[in-house]
Amino acid sequence: MFDAWADEGTSVTDASAARSDHQPGRRHLSERQAEAVEKLVVAAAGEVEVRDYAEISVRSIAKRAGVAAATAYNYFSSKDHILAEVLWRRMQSAPHLVDLSRPCPSG
Repeated sequence: MFDAWADEGTSVTDASAARSDHQPGRRHLSERQAEAVEKLVVAAAGEVEVRDYAEISVRSIAKRAGVAAATAYNYFSSKDHILAEVLWRRMQSAPHLVDLSRPCPSG
């Protein structure tokens, strides 16, 4: 995942700078790159709302975001990678909904 996401009220570049010490291995994105990543993540969230998983592709996400598929692949390796970023951001924005202290239910 990338440091391109931001908390409410914080710009993408401010959030990137604040998190760079806390998350080693994350690549630094320029403002333009962060905007492309943000467009892709927002587009992926939109795709999830209107399509089944099997109908979603990196190309459909890129098209919705208004960027080339190659651009999407510069930041994400697959549709699962983009969708994982969407899920991660949703979990980050609602930590009260995720209780990590509880054990996983057994299958």
